[in-house]
Order: sequence, then structure tokens, then C-alpha cells
Amino acid sequence: MAGRVGTRVAFWLVRRLRPQRAQRDPTSRALSVMRFMSERATHAILVVDDCPGLGAALAGLFTCEGFRVHSASNGLEALDVLDREDVELVLSDVNMPDCDGFELLTRVKTRRAEGPVVLLHTGNTSVDLERGFLLGAEAIYFKPVEADTLVSAIHSYLPPGARAAPICQACGESGPSS
Repeated sequence: MAGRVGTRVAFWLVRRLRPQRAQRDPTSRALSVMRFMSERATHAILVVDDCPGLGAALAGLFTCEGFRVHSASNGLEALDVLDREDVELVLSDVNMPDCDGFELLTRVKTRRAEGPVVLLHTGNTSVDLERGFLLGAEAIYFKPVEADTLVSAIHSYLPPGARAAPICQACGESGPSS
């Protein structure tokens, strides 16, 4: 019982001495960790998906893999991000409102010839495959796709030596130490 009281007093003191830290919720902690890892990353990718959950999951996955990740929820937002940021690779969903993945691919290729664009598609038609490759897609993956497959593919589409080192404990690697 005395141990519990001592622990409670210690927590109370910590809250009194550092109130801003004691009130942080787990979400803000996760976001600050992702920001820290993103600042250490050297290679940037753009993830474009109109599904907020999938977009956030992909952003988290690639942040853990050591990439600086920019996100957009449709093709028009993606074009704005590309105007502001230096991105090495674009990973985009095909079926999106306003500007779908094929339109985004066309606009990206007219703005900058280099830099791979990888598409994620829920359909499975040869017409869509042919269209994507004719427009200049590096690859088209059908959802659902295994995370390991997608990560390996993204690494392979980057220039030699551009592979980022994983820096996240959730990925099985030692976390940021500096």
C-alpha cells in the first residue's frame, strides 16, 4: 500500500512540475514521434488516397521505413503538394474524386518527366492496366496489397543507393537514438 501512495505522489509531482507533458494524449505523442522521424528522413514520397484511414496507414508505414511522407486526399491536392515539395516518388490510388489517379499520372508526367509514379487500384481490368502503363506508370498494384510487397517495390523504384534506413521500433528496428 505504501508503494502505491508513493507512486501516486510521484505522478502528482510530475503533473505539477510538467503539466503540459502530463496532459498530452497518445495521439499527439504518436504525431510528434512521426514528425521526429520524418525530420530525419532523407527521401520524400507523396501518398495520395481519398480514404483517410488507408492514407494515414500508408503514411505511417513509409514514415517507419525512413521516408519523409507527404499526403494528399485527391489528385488536385497532390498537384499542390508537388508544386511546393521535392518528391522522389508518387504513390497514388486510382479511384478518387476531382482528379483520379490516371489524370494525376498524366499531369505529373507533363510537369516532370523523371520520378516514378506507382498506382494502387481496386479494379482488376486489363483496360485499366494498359491505360496506366501507357500513361507512364512505373507499376500498378491491386488492393489489398501486402505491406512488405509495397515497401520492397517502392525501394526498388528509387535510384540506387536511395534506400532509406528504417528508424521505427514498430518496424522491428531499433528506434531513433540521436
